[in-house]
Amino acid sequence: MQGVREVSNEMTTTKPFPKKQHYIPQSYLKNFSQDGEHVNIYDRVKGDKGEIRYQTTIQVAHENHFYTYQTKKGTKKHLEDLLGQIEGDAIAVIEKAKRERTITPEEKEKLALFVGFLYSRTPAFKARSQEMTTKAGEKIARMMLRVTPKERMRRFFKEKEGRDPTDKELDDIIDFGVNPKRSRVGFKFLQGWWIRTMLEMGTEAAKVFFGMDWLFLFTSQPYAFITSDNPFLLIPPEDYDRFWGYGLVTPRARKVIPLRSDMCLMMGDLSEDPVVKFVDTTKEFFKSINTYTLLGSERFCFSPEKGKLEKLVKEIKPYNIPKLSKVRVD
Repeated sequence: MQGVREVSNEMTTTKPFPKKQHYIPQSYLKNFSQDGEHVNIYDRVKGDKGEIRYQTTIQVAHENHFYTYQTKKGTKKHLEDLLGQIEGDAIAVIEKAKRERTITPEEKEKLALFVGFLYSRTPAFKARSQEMTTKAGEKIARMMLRVTPKERMRRFFKEKEGRDPTDKELDDIIDFGVNPKRSRVGFKFLQGWWIRTMLEMGTEAAKVFFGMDWLFLFTSQPYAFITSDNPFLLIPPEDYDRFWGYGLVTPRARKVIPLRSDMCLMMGDLSEDPVVKFVDTTKEFFKSINTYTLLGSERFCFSPEKGKLEKLVKEIKPYNIPKLSKVRVD
């Protein structure tokens, strides 16, 4: 994918250092607002007790120092300016696609980068990445202990602790290490790990998205689509392998991202000559996408209309259904 800008970890700014850093862009959330400032919010964690709030975009979808990190020299930095530039480029492309129903390859590239980071910059992605890394690391650690020769372990104890364990003691140590019923393996994830993972996955996903067929879907209803704190939807094909799961490049898996309350983007499979199409959609389609959006949310859903959220929550009862992110494999 040509032209994807290199991400620098040395960006500087003369602005006051932001404490509250938005993992869902305010400029994006404004596309799901009736007045351009406020959205209706449902908190899934609170279940049927969660009242729908009405707040400004600046008040929602942020965490303290979510993109703050330290350079090798110990200087504190953040990614707000970098992400803001990507957001600004993409919002202009979204507005043009809505207005003219056409985009250039360069504009597709900018939007692919924006969607790539919407995929990787959220708390849901951070939690999923840590969970997958922990599981893989635990399996590797236990496997390495299982295959380590006893003589090497005996030398370790002699050199470090000055004692010579018996074979029975070594067998017990090995069993303790490899048996998940007797021991737990945990990892501490530094902020730098998260920042690097987010940047790498966002840019790599953007390259994949750029090579896929795109379908922009429009509705005449101005407030049809909702969005969430995990707005990138990965919808599996009906015949996906339950053992292996599904991911971004699984054939016929749909990648859907609501772009505005009257417009969404669906990405298909990778193609040697990807196409971009613009079509109108039906009420049944955006109702199904709203269902996936609600079920795929980590915690919060956002809508321009309070009644739409109330009706969805009443019909679907998302607090009784596992999150979609728990059943897929990236």
